[in-house]
Amino acid sequence: MSTSAYHHGDLRNTLLDAAERIIDADVTRTFSLRELAREAGVSHAAPYKHFASQAELVAELARRWMADFVTVQEAAVAGADARADLLAAGQAYVGWAADHPSRFTIIFDPALNTGTGAGDLAADATRHEALLRGLVAAAIEVAALTGPPEVAARRLWALVHGLATLVILGHVARADVLEVLQSALMPA
Repeated sequence: MSTSAYHHGDLRNTLLDAAERIIDADVTRTFSLRELAREAGVSHAAPYKHFASQAELVAELARRWMADFVTVQEAAVAGADARADLLAAGQAYVGWAADHPSRFTIIFDPALNTGTGAGDLAADATRHEALLRGLVAAAIEVAALTGPPEVAARRLWALVHGLATLVILGHVARADVLEVLQSALMPA
């Protein structure tokens, strides 16, 4: 086997990039570390220098992806208008999911994401929950939402997560996302 494709000395990231390509192409495809080595153009033993198993590698990718998922939503929030911020975060949520359907599936896999309590994704799940709570509290304050904050947050999360899934599956057009999200808010 030729290892000529690998020259730059960053084996860990070379392997992670190759695994991303495999997963992005088909989230249901299983692969061994040996297959990953072939995709990355390295020796079949090379992945074991950084990862004990394929599951460990996927968990590392899930951590990176969850952080990116939350960061994209945080970046969408301007902080000037509670209603606009809530809509922007919702659009960012659905947009990231639509752009990365395989990654979205993995970051919400209950085997990897156990929420805010414990686990590899807990820190970013906590960041995500804090973002949602803040957005919901601000929206309730300006009467864009009603109800107890915890209930309103769960309702919105269910809506946006379901909407993301429907967009990924092609049942809802991405162009309709803003209209659907706006319908969940009280009239301005």
